[in-house]
Amino acid sequence: MVVFRALALLVVGVVWVTSSCGLSPECSRHADCATSDVLRAAGRCPAEAYCSEGSCHPGCLKLCKVVRQDFNPCNAGLICSESQNGKDPGLCRGRPIVCQVDDDCPIFLPTPDQSWSCIDGTCRFPEFQYAYE
Repeated sequence: MVVFRALALLVVGVVWVTSSCGLSPECSRHADCATSDVLRAAGRCPAEAYCSEGSCHPGCLKLCKVVRQDFNPCNAGLICSESQNGKDPGLCRGRPIVCQVDDDCPIFLPTPDQSWSCIDGTCRFPEFQYAYE
C-alpha cells in the first residue's frame, strides 16, 4: 500500500511537471518573451526567447567565432553576434542584436559591399532580416 501511494504521488508529480513545462506564455512580439520565467525554461545556458505563432519559445544560444567576414558560422538562419569592437564574444542569435554604436554590430557581413549600422538601438544591415523578427 505504501509503495502504491508513493508511485501514485510520483506519477502525479511527473504529470504536473510535464504539463507545466509545456506551457509557454502568449505573445505578439519578441519583447513579450523576455521574462525570466520563459528564459528559465531553457535551463542553465545563455538563452534567448522568441515569439512564434503566438507563443514564446526559449532556446540555448551557442557560442560562435567569425573567422572570415563573409562566412556566418551559425546555422538555421541565426547570425553570429561577435561584435566588431570585441564587446560581444559571439553567440548564434535569431533576435535583433542590440547596439549603441555601429561597432557593437557583428563582424559577419551578409554581403561584402555593405556594412552594419546601429539604428534605433538595433544592428541593421541592408536587405537583411533576423530569423525571429
